[in-house]
Formats: sequence, C-alpha cells, structure tokens
Amino acid sequence: MSNRRNKCLALSGAALLTALLTVVGCTGPDDGANPPAPTGAGPPSTTEASPTPPDDTQGPTLAPIPDDAVAYADALILAWRAGEQDRVAQLAEPEVLDALAEYGAVGGPHWQQVAHDAGAGSVFVSYENTDDGTRLELRVRNEAASNAEEHAVAEARFDG
Repeated sequence: MSNRRNKCLALSGAALLTALLTVVGCTGPDDGANPPAPTGAGPPSTTEASPTPPDDTQGPTLAPIPDDAVAYADALILAWRAGEQDRVAQLAEPEVLDALAEYGAVGGPHWQQVAHDAGAGSVFVSYENTDDGTRLELRVRNEAASNAEEHAVAEARFDG
C-alpha cells in the first residue's frame, strides 16, 4: 500500500468525512492525472442540497436575543456602547432609543452594571458611568425578555 493511501486510511472523525467526499484525491496516483472535478461539473446530485445564496436584502445578522432579563439589559448596553444602532433598536422600545440618544449616540466604554432587582413583572438593571458618575436604570419587561422577544427594554432613566 502506498504511503499516501496509508495517510488517507488513518483519517478519523471530520477528517474522514472530508476524505470520503474527496475520495478521488485519495485513491488515484498523486501525479495530477486525476484532478478533482470542478464544483458544479456533472449532473446535479439528488442527495445534496443546493447552497442558498445570501440574501442581502435582510441586512446584517444580529446576535441572538438573550432570554434572561439582566443579560438582555447587558446586551443593550454593549450594543449602545459599540454604536450598533440596529441591535439597540432590536432590544429597546422607541422611548428608550430617544433617552439613550439624548445622552449620546454611542454610550462609551465606561458603563458598569451596579445592581438589579425585580418587581411588578419587570427587572430593573442599574449601570453607572465610571467616567462621569451618571447612573442609568433600565426597566426590562421580564416576560418579553424570558421569551427572547424584541423590544423588551421598556424604559431608560438617567440620574446624575
């Protein structure tokens, strides 16, 4: 058995799957006489799905929505800090967007979570800007957050 064939047989796991899919390269001589067929050559396969072309009309893919109210609030702060307006709009009600924009289009890197508490169907998560001492309290609708729904941050209040 050739050294090349021994290497092909020694593959395991994901490498074995790759080797099986490119079996032409493992069984023929390594002299270029049997190059792999170009993608799309030959009749269409009935067992392989055609790749779906990207749909550029949907815009950027956003991260999954958290299903924990505190993590939901943190995700909003991280997106606001980074200037990710699409993500901010996904997580917050329009009134919250307005309040955040009044403070600044980008929240900056200095927000630190300092407390959270639950009551009346909401979770209240407080942050402090360690640069200027401003405090921000977000009210997250608990049921909407736990269902990973959009716009669960229903209120933003600044003190300071």
